Amino acid sequence: MSHYDRDFYLWTQEQAALLRKGMPGSNALDRENLATEIEDLGKSDYRAMRSTTIRVLEHLFKLLYSPANPPRNGWLRSVYSHRGELLAILKDSPSLKRRLAEDWAGFMQDARIEAELGLAEDGIEPAHLPPLLLNADQLVAADFSPQTWLDQQKNEDSV
Repeated sequence: MSHYDRDFYLWTQEQAALLRKGMPGSNALDRENLATEIEDLGKSDYRAMRSTTIRVLEHLFKLLYSPANPPRNGWLRSVYSHRGELLAILKDSPSLKRRLAEDWAGFMQDARIEAELGLAEDGIEPAHLPPLLLNADQLVAADFSPQTWLDQQKNEDSV
């Protein structure tokens, strides 16, 4: 089984590198543009992972810090749905899990800004929200439950 079947993102990066090295006797190939297009296929997986992660984190911020009682159920549904999408992306391209961890701080910052803007639209004064006590490994762990995590965070705040 090739990387194409096990890790699409990794396959795109490897294939682009091989195309750039060249293949003897195939002068008709537009190697550079072909390599760029193959890389872009992998980049689309990365962008989907980024967008999905930010949406999960944004809604966790809103659920945790919104003074609405109770916060909107749509946010919780979104967390479960987008987390499922994230897990599917990482299943297809497991090497993106490393990128998720590497870029976590940036994703967290983008999600915080989105949450602050969204809460302001709901009439809640924007504030600089503290970071979520959550890391990439926790978010994608098989036993992670958004509701349980939220309950734990709220219990810790009330202690």
